[in-house]
Amino acid sequence: MLISPISVFIEVYVDTPLCNGCGDCVDQCSMGVFRIYEEKAEPVQSQACIGCFKCLSFCPVNAIQTRWIMRA
Repeated sequence: MLISPISVFIEVYVDTPLCNGCGDCVDQCSMGVFRIYEEKAEPVQSQACIGCFKCLSFCPVNAIQTRWIMRA
């Protein structure tokens, strides 16, 4: 039986209708995951997320969401 390693990744995304484009996520993310595009935040380097969750804490409208992805 071959056992493959399992990797767990964090994916951040923005609930676009909720986002007010304030830029707090851009300012708080030390990894440069977010940018403001057309007055909304968008993750442009979600693979760089280290799971500090500052973006979640500072988003005034709770538009930042995360999900865990497990890959074998």
